[in-house]
Amino acid sequence: MSPTGYTDIIYSTVHHPEKGKFGQPSFEEFALRCARAFGAFVDMRDMSLDAETPEVLEEHSHYHDKLLKAYARRAEVATWTQAQATTEAKKSYGKAKKHHDEYIAGAKLLKERYEEMLQKVRDWEPPSEDHQGLKTFMIEQLEQSIDFDCNVGYWEKNAPKLLGGAEYKRQQLDKATEDIDYYQKEKLKEAERTQNRNEWIASLRASLGGVKV
Repeated sequence: MSPTGYTDIIYSTVHHPEKGKFGQPSFEEFALRCARAFGAFVDMRDMSLDAETPEVLEEHSHYHDKLLKAYARRAEVATWTQAQATTEAKKSYGKAKKHHDEYIAGAKLLKERYEEMLQKVRDWEPPSEDHQGLKTFMIEQLEQSIDFDCNVGYWEKNAPKLLGGAEYKRQQLDKATEDIDYYQKEKLKEAERTQNRNEWIASLRASLGGVKV
């Protein structure tokens, strides 16, 4: 019988003493190991269970970095001349049009291949009545995939449009402002989450006698 990752420190004292843990782990060690399964330590989920649990968690820099980029983007766009804004609008449209056209072409090609396979399935004669369910299932899978993967209605109705320089500049300024507002709020939420996690960890350690493992 294999242990879970959390009980391995106990299991190994009996079955794998060569790993280095010769003594029964303390209750505090086991409790902190199991604490990895809870939200306060969520960022340690990909780390080894033998890694030391931190005293204090630091805030992620993700939203802070995104906020700085949004401020920088707004400042950059604000400096655009009419000619620069027009050039940027054309560049943005070119990228969007390319992506749009490639998606629709890919969806149409995929539909052709799905339908080719669907016809082969429909033409197939199952070797017995017991195999009829397989044929039905194959048809259902292909028909569902056609509906899900090949519907280009939204893309055709929302083809990219080339904006004038002034309109594009205004659009990008509005987007940057929206991003700033969003990342400011998320940064505050992250600070609150980190504070709550640290309070949870501090309470846990206090209940375990302030152990550091």
